[in-house]
Amino acid sequence: MFDYIDANRKFFEKSLAPFTSFKLGGNAKLLLKLHNSEVERVISDCKANKLDFFVIGLGCNVLIADSGIDGVVVNLIDDKILVDNQTLTADCGANLQKVVKIACEHGLSGLEWAFGLPSTVGGAVYGNAGTRHGCIASVLNSCQVLTKNGIINYSVHQCQFEYRGSVFKGTDNIILRCTFHLEKSTVPKVRQKALLLSKDRNNPKGLCAGSIFKNGKDFIAGQLIDRAGLKGKKIGGALVSLQHGNFIINDGTATAKDVFDLIKFIKDRVMSIYGIVLQEEIQLKGF
Repeated sequence: MFDYIDANRKFFEKSLAPFTSFKLGGNAKLLLKLHNSEVERVISDCKANKLDFFVIGLGCNVLIADSGIDGVVVNLIDDKILVDNQTLTADCGANLQKVVKIACEHGLSGLEWAFGLPSTVGGAVYGNAGTRHGCIASVLNSCQVLTKNGIINYSVHQCQFEYRGSVFKGTDNIILRCTFHLEKSTVPKVRQKALLLSKDRNNPKGLCAGSIFKNGKDFIAGQLIDRAGLKGKKIGGALVSLQHGNFIINDGTATAKDVFDLIKFIKDRVMSIYGIVLQEEIQLKGF
């Protein structure tokens, strides 16, 4: 199966830890590095052979179980970025930081808030990545998506964006390419704004996956965790950051189970104190 994929882009029992920012997770039964043009055939073959599949980008918002993923993991490698006047088009495998840099070089404003956020374009659209200064939904124009009915163009309205979510979450749809509409500005202004907004963030360093839990309408998850006295709480090699309560750090010795158990501990403690059910912002795969 998948004989049409070059051998140097096909890996059996491949460790997924290097593909995640936590540096955790077991093996993929099969990892395929694919061009966009190959995805439709591969997914069709997966479905025909009843193989589960999962798309991974930079792995900055996912926790993969120590047992790995018993299926096909797809890593999309096309990363072309094109600028036409105020329109920027990028393959979903493009690094979001490269997109921000190119927008800046062209004096295009709208993505400054994303400076320093680790993600691929596809991952950012999938989860409506953002900060308090902006989000993907505010600049996306459309995206090309592989669905069960073939490749379809979605307008920004059809993406049904919400806080850290989109219509693509929980589906087999795969984002292939995205188009953004940006505002004309100047290179110095865009660069200055990007640097200013990046300094406003308080993200901890280390092996982590960004915010673990979503904020609610009436609460900020990190503040609840802090008030619950959980900063510094440790299970195995997984630690609630002392800098930001909504971050869990792998101290270099953690297992995925350590992180998973710490997530559960935090949820139970916050529920018992505040009666609030925290919802994960990160994806949990294989648990």
